[in-house]
Parts: sequence; structure tokens; C-alpha cells
Amino acid sequence: PQGGPRRITCCCPAGLRGANLVEAFAAWLGVAAMPIEIGNIVVGDLPYQSRGDFYITIENGSKPPRATSLAEHHEPKAVPFPD
Repeated sequence: PQGGPRRITCCCPAGLRGANLVEAFAAWLGVAAMPIEIGNIVVGDLPYQSRGDFYITIENGSKPPRATSLAEHHEPKAVPFPD
């Protein structure tokens, strides 16, 4: 066929049609990045003798550390972090 449209056919599973193959392969290997949301954290049995001010810092690879707000005057038995 001269000058006509050319079609390329591929044997591809239906779940991969239209998907980014690099991301699909990374997900299959279990190394794909996935955003998560952390909230309503409660920490307990902290090695502290009386009421105190507490915060949590979360580090994740090359990203900058994230910190919760300060939980002021809480017993170390159970410290809530609502954010």
C-alpha cells in the first residue's frame, strides 16, 4: 500500500493499554512512588516522666523532613497529633 496509513499492531495485555510502561513495570516490581497521607497520629508510652511538649518529625528519602505541630502539656502515656 503506497501512501496509505500504516498500522502497527502489538500484543499487549488489556490492563497495560494506554499506560505508562515504565510506571507499570516499577509498580509490578514494587518500587513505584506512591503519595500517602498521614493523619490523626497517637503516640504512647514515651520515655518521659511528666507532662511535656512533643512533636514528630517524618523523614522520607531525599525529601525535606516534615514535622507535626507541637502537642503542648500532654501526658507521655498518649500524645495525640491531629495534623
